[in-house]
Amino acid sequence: MSEPKRYKTGMWFAEEPEYYSRKFSGKGWSLIFLEGKHSGGGTNSNGLIHPNKEIVVCAKHWKTAQQASNLIYSSLILETGDTMGGILRDQQPIVYSEHESFPTNAPRYLIDSIENYHMNTPGLSVACLIALKASRNKRFSYAISKYKLSCDIFSTAAVDLDPFHSENLRLSPFIEDHIRFAASINLAYSAIEDLQLQIKANNNNPSKTKDGNWNPEVKEDIEHRLQKAGVDTNELFLWNVRGTSSKIGKVRPPTAISKPYKSSKTVRDVEVNIIDALNDASWLRNRTSAHGTSHLTQSLSPYDVANVQHLTRRLILESLGYWRYYFKRHKEKTRSGI
Repeated sequence: MSEPKRYKTGMWFAEEPEYYSRKFSGKGWSLIFLEGKHSGGGTNSNGLIHPNKEIVVCAKHWKTAQQASNLIYSSLILETGDTMGGILRDQQPIVYSEHESFPTNAPRYLIDSIENYHMNTPGLSVACLIALKASRNKRFSYAISKYKLSCDIFSTAAVDLDPFHSENLRLSPFIEDHIRFAASINLAYSAIEDLQLQIKANNNNPSKTKDGNWNPEVKEDIEHRLQKAGVDTNELFLWNVRGTSSKIGKVRPPTAISKPYKSSKTVRDVEVNIIDALNDASWLRNRTSAHGTSHLTQSLSPYDVANVQHLTRRLILESLGYWRYYFKRHKEKTRSGI
């Protein structure tokens, strides 16, 4: 049997030296970390300087290595939560091997750009861990890829969702934006379906009764599947509600449990139960994006997209066991002033 080839990704990161001693094996591929021309240097927690290292995929075939790189990159966007204002959307890496020739008809400029590609951004180490675990289950791989593509179509930077930095992003008057919002919601919710965490209801067995209470059968089913997936059904979900009430907000206001901060005319965010968030996301997808456009499609806002995307992100990360890990790291960094 042929030995795996080493494919460079152009993705670099600096971690504690002991990080590299771990075994990183995915399905059909593995990772090693090598020093090179971009080795630079970083400082660890002990104040010692150590070199940056490049993420290298070991696989028997280029397509396997490229798929691994794609999954790492998609996992980076999942970990980050958005495309950083489009920066990550435009930096998809292409792997290459120094011991394997590119096709003879490949343009020289493409080969040169691949070999000189260099990306060093926070989050890559966690992205590797997520990708390795997700590679062993196709439904996770597809869900992460759909989330990434949803963000490629449209995503809002976290700072622009922060009510203390940006109180309200207005509705767009342009049809192209309405379609972009709808497509992003559709893809993000489809990722939830890949996880088998969607609300299973229909006209004969609706999610809620006419008086607004949950149908016990539907509620028990979704809570059971969430808990089985490792999702904490007691942890509330932040639902962004901004600006004056839109058509969507009037037809389908969120079922609020609490408010994270004092409301104003433009900021009316609420915390909802995770199953109510899923139900509202399902309704939003069905009424504005899953079928033909409706009168509600033009009322879609960046916040509607963010709500569904963030719900999808939490469910993927929590199902993979990285939701608590992510917040633990974030809390540690905040405490240490990083």
